[in-house]
Amino acid sequence: MGNVNETDARELMSVMETRLLKDARPLVDDEIPRFRSNRLPTKEEANRWFPNRSDEVSAFPVVLNDIVVNTGENNHAVEILIQAPPDHELGYVGIGLMELLSHLAYPSAFNTLRTKEQLGYIVSAHQRKTAGDSRFLCIEVQSNAALPAQLESRCEAWLETFRKELEDMSEERIEAEASAVVSQLLERDTKLSQEVGRAWGDITRTGDLIGLEKRDPPFDRLQKLAKVLTVGDDFGPTTAKEVKASLLEMFDRYFAKNSSERRAIVNHVYGQRAREIYEAQKGKDAVLSSYQDTQHFKQYLHTLPLIPYWIVKEANSKDQ
Repeated sequence: MGNVNETDARELMSVMETRLLKDARPLVDDEIPRFRSNRLPTKEEANRWFPNRSDEVSAFPVVLNDIVVNTGENNHAVEILIQAPPDHELGYVGIGLMELLSHLAYPSAFNTLRTKEQLGYIVSAHQRKTAGDSRFLCIEVQSNAALPAQLESRCEAWLETFRKELEDMSEERIEAEASAVVSQLLERDTKLSQEVGRAWGDITRTGDLIGLEKRDPPFDRLQKLAKVLTVGDDFGPTTAKEVKASLLEMFDRYFAKNSSERRAIVNHVYGQRAREIYEAQKGKDAVLSSYQDTQHFKQYLHTLPLIPYWIVKEANSKDQ
């Protein structure tokens, strides 16, 4: 795509075929790199795997501990990753709700943790998506005023506050915020690179699918996601009340502190002045303090299947 016509494009393809593909050996399936995500443990699972795991270190199932490299850096940081189900389980409806949840979470976290509590300069709450089709609600705080354990505690407290904000939110505001997310999803590309990246990503994700009909690139997936959040659309919820109820149900099931289905990991980053605390945590159950620890930890985890969400039939969608 770009400032070339069809003839020029075919000439470029000819160059690629003669210079790059001729006499080349195609990769066999096992040689093709594929990024896969792991399913994080629930707290109950972590307690079984790590019998000596202590809530004194963290309320989260697993802790990734690190210390800053710069000897003059005294800021601490915490990053909390709470995992949602994989895309093929969420489907269009679940992914649309994740978009709305993260849209509402950022201003709430910023207002509470930065403006009111003044924990640090960097505060964020947003959705993170990995290459292996796993989504997270990500909460990040950097501070020189509080240690990672304290930052974690304040983030947990904010989550409870955020749940109350969602519960008290009027249906009119829910509909307005959903409309804002719809506008973002349908926003026109401003750069050619954006259009190419989006289209090429849709194309490459269909190469390994079973069945020719499933290999049609999902160029309309953003439009369908937008429909999920459009109140009154046949593809999405009928009323703003339904959107709100679904949002609260998702939060309580996957992100609430006391949910048995919450899967999460927290990253504690210590400044140099807290090196003693960092060193004291090493070797404790469910505390990962090195690259080797994280690699070994993966043997406990299930690998999520790479099933694109757009080929899975939605039970509540009329035009899928």
